[in-house]
Order: sequence, then structure tokens, then C-alpha cells
Amino acid sequence: MPVFSYNIGRSPISFDSAPKSGRPYRTAAVSSSISAPIGSSGSVTDGCSLAIPNQLRFRSEIRQAISNGSGLVIDIGADWFQRLGDRWLLSAGPRASFGNGAYMREYFGISSSEALQNGALSSFDAKGGLKSVGFTVSAAYDVTPTITLQIYDRFDRLTGDAADSPVTSKLGSENQNVIGISLAKAFSVSF
Repeated sequence: MPVFSYNIGRSPISFDSAPKSGRPYRTAAVSSSISAPIGSSGSVTDGCSLAIPNQLRFRSEIRQAISNGSGLVIDIGADWFQRLGDRWLLSAGPRASFGNGAYMREYFGISSSEALQNGALSSFDAKGGLKSVGFTVSAAYDVTPTITLQIYDRFDRLTGDAADSPVTSKLGSENQNVIGISLAKAFSVSF
């Protein structure tokens, strides 16, 4: 199911005003993805998935910025999943995330002018590559046949230039944890 996104990127605020435990920039991000699990008879679900029926699915998601030049991200993962009754679905699995050069410079790079303005952080030219590896667990509850409520916890460990960036090493952490809740409505579109 397509979802649209708006991301305002890293704030030009002073780096030293960012909390040590938080991210030194503000974001509002949603992703765009379409998927079709194997054996799904043409149904569309979130993420791009290949599934071993009733047990394992592989997924990928590609997100490209259409404004502000903040680059391309590719996420891949696998989920073991188990239905509990008619309404619950539990899942868990590993994740990996890659960012191109434009993405890594936007979120982890520090230009010479930013370094000069800040004074506490040196310039850093972040290159594209593996951004993070992690693990996600989730529980989803089918409120109705078309409405699902999900809670999840995703832990990621930043790697490469994302981990080496002064934005991460001096202001943040290589360990990133997101706990979230989502409400999804399924619908079909026919032509």
C-alpha cells in the first residue's frame, strides 16, 4: 500500500544544543512501499515481501527523497511470524539499512561551514553504505478484518560512517531504539 512521506531533515540548530540521548535533528518521516507476498493472489500489503506461508517472510523497502536532496534508503529484513488465534500476529526478525551518499551526508555529515559555525564538531564527509543492523519484534491485533493495531520495538546499531560521525559519537549513540504503535486500514483498489 503506498504511503507518502515528508521529512524535514536535520535541523540547522546548534549541534551542542541537542540532548546527548536524543537525535540532534528533527524528522517527520513516513515511508513509501508496495509489496506482494508470494501466494497472495495479487493482494498488496505493507513492505515488499516474499513469504514462506505461515512462517517466514523477507521484506525490502526503498525510500527516495523527492525534495530537499536527502537521498535514498534501502531497508531489508526477515521476519519469523506466528498467528495466535484469529486476531493476533507476533513477529520478530533481523534488519539492515543502507543509505546512499546524499542520505548519509544529510543525516550524518558535517560540512566545513557547519563545523566552523559550531566550533565543537569537526567536519565529516559521510559516505554511502551500510547504515545500521538491527532487530524488530512486533505484535499486531486485527481490530476488524480491515483494521489492524500494531505495537513494535526496533533496535538498530549504527555502523560505518553513520556510527563514526561526530553527530553520533559526540551527540547521540550508536544504539538506536524505536518503540512505536500503528493503526492500519486495508482497502483494495481496482481498475
